[in-house]
Amino acid sequence: MYMLKELLFTLTIFIFLVVGLIYLCYKDEEKFQKFLVTNNCKLISKEEGSVDIGVDSNGKLITIIGSDKKGYLCADGITYFR
Repeated sequence: MYMLKELLFTLTIFIFLVVGLIYLCYKDEEKFQKFLVTNNCKLISKEEGSVDIGVDSNGKLITIIGSDKKGYLCADGITYFR
């Protein structure tokens, strides 16, 4: 019975952490979208993500995954990438 309570507690904490992380990502994206509108930003470029192979400091092969990026030129003259 003790193991079941411990397992349920651990599972509950894990679920709260995952939900919290998803919420923070959503709020960050919402904040960035408001920033784009407020600063009159226009989409000027899109870069697709890539998958490359490299070598780490120990000489082992590793996979390097680059995410998609979009460039936005804003009224302040700065290009922001996201």
